[in-house]
Formats: sequence, structure tokens, C-alpha cells
Amino acid sequence: MKKIAAILAMVLLVNGFSACEKDDICADTTPTTPRLIIEFYLKGSAATLKPVTNLKVVGDGMENGIVFNPTATGEAQYLTNDSKVAIPLDLSKDTVAYDFTLNANDTITNRTDRLVFNYTRNQFYVSRACGYKMLFTLNNLPGLPSAYILNNTQPAVAGNWISRVSVQTYNINNEDETHIKIYF
Repeated sequence: MKKIAAILAMVLLVNGFSACEKDDICADTTPTTPRLIIEFYLKGSAATLKPVTNLKVVGDGMENGIVFNPTATGEAQYLTNDSKVAIPLDLSKDTVAYDFTLNANDTITNRTDRLVFNYTRNQFYVSRACGYKMLFTLNNLPGLPSAYILNNTQPAVAGNWISRVSVQTYNINNEDETHIKIYF
């Protein structure tokens, strides 16, 4: 009788654990939709990083701009003085436009250049818990708009403060590499 009770207890225990669902939790370390990584360089030098001064980046339809400093308050949260920024691309369209304003907090010396990025979107399944992420490819094929347009002119060679834009990689699969270099 004790054997039957032990076997029955084991069967109930195994059956109980097999009925549990897995925890569907998307780990914070799981790569999500990557942003466009842009680095700023000294004009005329392909190797010298140059930090921007109070750069503010505002996309079409945005009221305030991209938050670069989430712990700051007021206008300071939208400004960066770094040599590298991460810009989100639009998940629902194949183009996105951003105004890059240098010295944004100074009404006398600020200068704005408009960059339009053209790309294709590819949805990629990550997992049941994480869902999908979007991967992007900057346009580089004949017949498609160029990967970027500076101040809505072609060819994009100069702007108000940007002297040159260079695509480093057309595939935007992660945030571990620089996709665009801007020289000023």
C-alpha cells in the first residue's frame, strides 16, 4: 500500500509540474530594435572624434526632441555634448527626418541641418516573450532614394554645420557599431 501511495504521489507531483507554464519574461539583455548610431568627427579627419556642443535632435512630429539625458530636467534632457548619439528609426515608415541643431540652447549661434534617412524594414521574430524586433537596411540600391539626404538636397555634401555624411554600414542590426559618421 505504501508503494502505491508513493507512486501515486510521484505521478501527481510530476503531473503538477508539467502543467505549469514557462515564465515568459523577456530578459533586459535581449537585443531589441536597434537605433541608428551616429558618430561625429572633426572635419577633414577620418579618425578624430569631435564632441558636439549642445546638440538637439528633433524628428518630424516630435514636440521636444530625443531625450539624451533622462535624469536632467527641462531643456537639458534633450541636449548632448557627446561624440556619439543613437537615433530611433520609424517602425511604420521607410523614411524619417530629423533636425540636428548645434548649440541649440543659444539663439544667436545655433545652426540646424535636416537629415532624412531612407531605409527598408525587416521584421524579425525574437521569442514568444520578447515578440518581434525590426531590423533596418539603409538604401543602397539603384532606383531607391539614397540612404540619406542632407537639407533635402542631392547630392548631400554640405549643410549649415555638417560638412559631410558618410555611411559606414548599411545594415542596422545592432547598436555595437557606428552606422553613420558626420563630419563638422
